[in-house]
Amino acid sequence: MEAEDDYSFKNTKVKLQYDLEPNSVKGGTLRVPDEEEDCRPCSMDELAKAYCQSDLVAKGTVTDVEQNPKMDTAELILRVTKILRYVAQEAEGNEIDASFKKSVRVRIPMVCDARHGLGEFVIMAKRRLGDLTLVCAPRLEAWMQIVHEMDNAPCVLHS
Repeated sequence: MEAEDDYSFKNTKVKLQYDLEPNSVKGGTLRVPDEEEDCRPCSMDELAKAYCQSDLVAKGTVTDVEQNPKMDTAELILRVTKILRYVAQEAEGNEIDASFKKSVRVRIPMVCDARHGLGEFVIMAKRRLGDLTLVCAPRLEAWMQIVHEMDNAPCVLHS
């Protein structure tokens, strides 16, 4: 990043927000993520890792999906029934947002063609540039089975 010559930032505070994601190099070439890679169900190991590393893990139901064609994303609107894990954003309040008690919005790529329907899910999301982005979302029944079967998780899993 570089400032223009005619601007002076000597006494001005500037806040930058960014999100770094590692790129993997396989066989000497940079791996370009497949659009549908973000849409496939998470494996058992990915679920355990996602639970331990997500900023928000909550049980809930999908009540609506709003498309945002400009950003090529959709937002899942979730009715939260229980927060299993929450990492507060480094901000002024450092407390759980009151809206998390009722509902939360989580972004997902539009190519995934997400829809709302019946059933309770365990939503695992990372905060990216202030918004929550879906990592994994197993059905509650599948998650409970994984919690029972997983004996080498990177952290303690709850359902």
